[in-house]
Amino acid sequence: MQSLNEQMPKLAAMLSDMHFRNLKQKIVLLSRTEEATKQLECTRLHETAGHVEEFSVREDLMGLSIGAHGANIQQARKVEGVTAIDLDEPTCTFKIYGETEKSVKKARQYLEYGEDSVQVPRSLIGKVIGKQGRIVQEIVDKSGVVRVKIEGDNEQQTHIKREEGQVPFIFVGTVESITNAKVLLEYHLAHLRVWIFGRNSVQ
Repeated sequence: MQSLNEQMPKLAAMLSDMHFRNLKQKIVLLSRTEEATKQLECTRLHETAGHVEEFSVREDLMGLSIGAHGANIQQARKVEGVTAIDLDEPTCTFKIYGETEKSVKKARQYLEYGEDSVQVPRSLIGKVIGKQGRIVQEIVDKSGVVRVKIEGDNEQQTHIKREEGQVPFIFVGTVESITNAKVLLEYHLAHLRVWIFGRNSVQ
């Protein structure tokens, strides 16, 4: 009887070790099963997606594309008809899968950020900027671009072509917002040219 009582703690310790080891194995197995299920589901969604949009974003603009805490990716995933969004961070490449062309293109609008410029005649810079920056700020607000930079003579960027007598207005934002900004700026430039021509004709 005494011998059995002495063995009980040892048996309990062994069973306890075995129990916890089995629990760990079950947790690992469950985790692997869940991961495999996710991969199969992702593969299934990719295979059933009728349309795919693939595009790359410049590395220095990736933060804007992803958004704070992934807000833009989350917004794009909420688009009706979008089944999956993949991001390959080393190449800064997005892949959007969806049921329709319309849905993937709409999701792309949330994620595709870029940069483009409009050449503005140096003589019109003041009138394009406006008093206290009012005109250029209005273009930013209406178009939805993230920012606009007016490049000075001593800060030329290699990827922006600078024309003689012109000053680049560089817009950063989604492709759609940049298009809107360029349209607004070109319209304002056309208005200024007509106004100047009319004023010179009167004189």
